[in-house]
Amino acid sequence: MKRRTFFQSLLGAGAFAAVTPRALRLFADEPEDQRFISLYFNGGWDVLLGPDARRPGEYAGLHTGYDLLDEAYRAPLEVQLGDSTVLWGASMRALTQSGAGGAAPHSSLCTLFRSVNMNPVAHPAGRAYMNTFRSPSGVVPRGSSLGTVMATGGGLSEGLVLPNVSISLPSFNEAYAPDYTGVRTSTAPDIIDLLTAGESLGNETEALLRAAQDATGSCVTRAYDGRRPADDLRESRSRVRRL
Repeated sequence: MKRRTFFQSLLGAGAFAAVTPRALRLFADEPEDQRFISLYFNGGWDVLLGPDARRPGEYAGLHTGYDLLDEAYRAPLEVQLGDSTVLWGASMRALTQSGAGGAAPHSSLCTLFRSVNMNPVAHPAGRAYMNTFRSPSGVVPRGSSLGTVMATGGGLSEGLVLPNVSISLPSFNEAYAPDYTGVRTSTAPDIIDLLTAGESLGNETEALLRAAQDATGSCVTRAYDGRRPADDLRESRSRVRRL
């Protein structure tokens, strides 16, 4: 994997899902290789309709705070997954709508596991279950990570230098060759240091990357008074591009 193909596959696979449908243009053609992307979303406790710890009689229902989001992020999206219609957050719009150039929406390629396990002894145990899809021993994971198992689906080659990458999550390998063990990084940009520079991305790819970056936003931007973090980020990005 080189930087060129890495960026193109991220744009195409919707890893920049919250950016813009324009970024999905690069995936309009059939990809050369199979890729598996697994995302873990923390939180989601507001969907639990369990007992409310607040004093009864003083509050009407659960307050999820959705009304505090910017208007563009309030209305959920209806997505058809198989025979069921589910609701996704508005930030997932780039995965559900056709992009410029005829890129197909990617919701049909997704499998969504909601509340994989809600009865662990602790949060680490729940993450271990999600990581391996096997019940942990207390908080100790058992088995190999799902990413490790999926990486074994294709043969290793000289050009495939990173068959398995794990960002911000542990990676386990219990029964497979060491080559399939996930390379762990703390943040996504750390991957760039592991890749060969390779050839130039090309003008079209560079333009799509810039458009994807510029389209990113925050669901709470309007809650800030004065200068907003998005403004600082936009200014910093502009300076870097001039270097």
